[in-house]
Amino acid sequence: MRLTWFGRACYAPGMGIRYRLGIPSALGFWVSFALAALCPGEEFRTFTNKDGKQLEATTLGVDLEAANVRLRLRDGREFAIPIGTLSLDDQAWLVNWEKEERLVRDPGGWHPVEISLPRMMSHIEAPGCYGAFYRVGLNSWRGEIPEGAWLRVTKVLDGDPGDFVAEPELILRFDGRWKSMRITFEDGFFRASFDGAAPVLVGATGRMVATGVNQRVFDGELTYEKQEEQLKAIAASLPDGKRICFQLAMALEEREMRRYRDLFDAFVIEGSAQEEVLQVIGNCEVRGLRINDDLYLDRYDVSNFSTIEFLSVEQNIDGHEKLADFEALAVVELSRIDGRTGLGSLARVPNLRLVEIGGLKDDETVFALSGWDQLANLRGIDFDLRFCQIDAESVGQCQGLRAVRFDTRDLDPGGGWMNGLGALRNIYWSSRLDRKPLVSLAQTSSWAPHLRSVTNWNTTPFAQLPSLRAVIHPGSVRQRTLTRTNSRGERVMRTGDFPYLWPEDGISEAEFLEFIQIDGVSQEMLDAIFAKKNPASVRTLILSNLLDCTDFSGLKKLRNLRVLSISNLRSEFLDTALEQIDVRSLESLEVLEVVPNRSGQDLEVLRGDVPYVNLPNLSSTPLFLQQW
Repeated sequence: MRLTWFGRACYAPGMGIRYRLGIPSALGFWVSFALAALCPGEEFRTFTNKDGKQLEATTLGVDLEAANVRLRLRDGREFAIPIGTLSLDDQAWLVNWEKEERLVRDPGGWHPVEISLPRMMSHIEAPGCYGAFYRVGLNSWRGEIPEGAWLRVTKVLDGDPGDFVAEPELILRFDGRWKSMRITFEDGFFRASFDGAAPVLVGATGRMVATGVNQRVFDGELTYEKQEEQLKAIAASLPDGKRICFQLAMALEEREMRRYRDLFDAFVIEGSAQEEVLQVIGNCEVRGLRINDDLYLDRYDVSNFSTIEFLSVEQNIDGHEKLADFEALAVVELSRIDGRTGLGSLARVPNLRLVEIGGLKDDETVFALSGWDQLANLRGIDFDLRFCQIDAESVGQCQGLRAVRFDTRDLDPGGGWMNGLGALRNIYWSSRLDRKPLVSLAQTSSWAPHLRSVTNWNTTPFAQLPSLRAVIHPGSVRQRTLTRTNSRGERVMRTGDFPYLWPEDGISEAEFLEFIQIDGVSQEMLDAIFAKKNPASVRTLILSNLLDCTDFSGLKKLRNLRVLSISNLRSEFLDTALEQIDVRSLESLEVLEVVPNRSGQDLEVLRGDVPYVNLPNLSSTPLFLQQW
């Protein structure tokens, strides 16, 4: 079994196969699948040349001018070949692939990534990058983040943390050098595989010893011994120059901080461990710090925090004026801060790039982001809509913003504050924006052709957003009178508590949508989703409150669908109940949920041999509705 390649000759260990690494000739356009190793987080395609020979690879880049495509095999080898040597179907697919990449290519340095997490309930976020990630599979997430963003991974265990002091957490800096990452968690250790390479240690959490029934009660002395054993094992195995995130179970004394100082890139700290560690944290030169408690900065010497790039505080923060003296601080995640003085303190942090705030202590007041327009590196703001009122005009002055979430009662209904935000990519739209001006704005704005994700309580002008990848339309149920047409063509009027039905607004033009979540669906919207350009792009479809939907035959067009949730099929306007939903053609399906309605409507789901996970009430799980 000879493989003909240009380049140097090699052998596949244990296979007895001679091959050459380099650029394959047109006659040698194939490879033994026995050589392939799983490369998580990338889309692989079977390419066929004009002689009918095949190989499976992921596309790295297409140069239409040079008529070349660069591919990577599952075993990690990369090479370029002439596009003209491929089948006509492959050539057309590559032209479309290049078009998609060109539409979403971001000159601002934000990188597309795909991440695989340990469990179905695992969650990932990038603080300050609102809308950065959306789910595309049972354990898979996609998104775009900038170099220097920090990722936070949680929920890597089922149920109670058990033997762990707290829910294991990992914080990790994105260095811009990888496109896919697979994270695993076992025995207190986080490991990550980057672009299919061998897993490496990136984090660890201190173990505890449970005593009795209550898993939260632990013997401090035994826990300390366990943590010390873990640190010794890490120090013995971690390569020189490599550092990890460590979640402390118990405080480390100063001598121990000095002994292990070269191990730590980040700390996750809570409870009694905080006070002692923060007094001497300057010995370790860590870049990331997450405090799962209150933080009183007045107690510490600011010089201890000179290397901190990412600061996350789960509870209250006091002494926030000291943040301006954090020399390297770029990413801030705060649960709560004083709006009158805290926002001004953040405006004085010279390198601030990404900000996420859960609440302002005076949440009834509309605050302006005074001085934030002078933050040259500011790219993302995420203010919790329930507890933060932010002046829209002051947001519009921060012209480098890429990711935006905020709300205010005084919002310009025409969306004019968005005019100057040419870098805008991810956004939450308020229900206070008027529909017609919003459509007009999208038609003329410089950001609309590049927008990636939208969450909103208003219309979405899909036809003007060609690069949109993810959309969430949250639900709104209120008393109203609606008129619909039943299957016999009769007009039926009903008054009651009904969901808002989202207008399809050209969703058929949203060629690259991968994530769709809509609460309040009509048959017209359903038909538009099934009829959209490139229906194979859709990976996740979550629909709830379907008012008059009886025809799901178009599901078969979504051939790459991995997550499907359909809940609350309402029948007020229907003369016959929906009896079947057929998903047998969806061979990529990983998650399937169908909850007919609150009264237990009998509905048969034809799934055949489709692999599935039947999840109870997926559509109301915060994992999917709130934290995508």
